[in-house]
Amino acid sequence: MVDIIAASKFAELSLARYKVRKNFLIAAILTTGLISALIAVVAYFGLNMGTFVISLDERTYTTGISLSVDPEFSASYPRLLVNPQQNCVPVTYSDLKLDEISATNGDYRDPEGLTYIAYTFYLRNEGSTTVDLAFQIQQVQATLGVESAVRILVIENDTNYHCYWKNDKTEKSPFEETPDEIMEYFYDEQYYCNQEIVNFKPGQVNKYSVVLWLEGWDEECVDNIISAKLKLDLTFRITHVLEEEE
Repeated sequence: MVDIIAASKFAELSLARYKVRKNFLIAAILTTGLISALIAVVAYFGLNMGTFVISLDERTYTTGISLSVDPEFSASYPRLLVNPQQNCVPVTYSDLKLDEISATNGDYRDPEGLTYIAYTFYLRNEGSTTVDLAFQIQQVQATLGVESAVRILVIENDTNYHCYWKNDKTEKSPFEETPDEIMEYFYDEQYYCNQEIVNFKPGQVNKYSVVLWLEGWDEECVDNIISAKLKLDLTFRITHVLEEEE
């Protein structure tokens, strides 16, 4: 479950450590004497991200596909649980420490205290057949339009970047630094992502890093989504069995 409580827009942009590009906001706060008020707002509001599950459906698991947080697969599982984040505030793409996230197996916690979900895991074909897979991120619950301000970054094998966001009435903010070339609209109203994995061969291992955050520069990241709830399921499933290895 991902429970999202958004801070006010002004507090989000000024207190999410948006470095040099947001200095004019900090200066404005200093000149108007609002720092104490903003600290109180962020202490009261926040972003609470609960546990969500990365899993294989039954057919996929029994065919020999497995999950692990260890690239050597000293232990493998049909599902992995991502630990929750508490007292979160919105961040933006340039705040994410992507190299460190990629180098950390399992849960990653930002050393500067920025609060977003980041998790690295591995997928292996332990069976005897080459298969095609779908990697799907499904919306189970979303209230108050919170999905409009969410970004979900999926990095495959440290090289393929896909950042999913909702196609709604607002355009991408010129201040948001997520590269345009990696941004993709949600697949549909139910599935945020429906990514294909083709020719996944016996013995093959794929690495995935998934990062979930509330984008502070999104125009939908406003008071209207205070106390909203977002629940997502991440699932791998076989779409086609190609051949059996001899």
